[in-house]
Amino acid sequence: MLVIQARIAQANGQMWETDTKLCQRRHVTLDPVTIAVLTNYHQQRQQRAAAVDVTLPADGYVFSLRIDGRTPGSPQALTCQYHRMVLRLGIHKPRHYSATELIRAGVDIRTVAGQPGSRCGGESPRRAKRLVSPHRNGHPVGGPLQT
Repeated sequence: MLVIQARIAQANGQMWETDTKLCQRRHVTLDPVTIAVLTNYHQQRQQRAAAVDVTLPADGYVFSLRIDGRTPGSPQALTCQYHRMVLRLGIHKPRHYSATELIRAGVDIRTVAGQPGSRCGGESPRRAKRLVSPHRNGHPVGGPLQT
C-alpha cells in the first residue's frame, strides 16, 4: 500500500511541499507489477548513488533528478512526460482507460469508483458496468472500448 501524505506544488519556477488536494492522506493499493517496477527503479537509484559514494535517504523523493533524492522532480515535467507517453500509446482518455482495464481484470467496480480521480462513486459503477458489458447494442464487444 502506498500512502500519500503530501504533494509538491509548483508556481513561477518555485516548488514546495504542501497538503494533498483534499488535505487527507491517500491510500493507494499497488498491484504486483507496479511494486516490481518501483522496486527495480529504487534498486537502480541505489546503485547509481553508491557508484558516487552517496546513500539515498529513507525520506528522499522517489522521482528526484538529484542523485541524493533530496529535492523533488518538477510536477510540470512529470505531467509533460506522462502526457507524451499517453499520446505515444494512443490512449484518448487515460482515466477511463485505467478504470476499464481494472474492471476487466476483475477489480470490484466499487473499488474502481473509489480510486483517486473518480468524481462520483454512485454514477461510476453504473457507467463502468455498461462499459465492460460483453455486449453493446446486442453485439459482442471486442478490443479496447471507445469511451
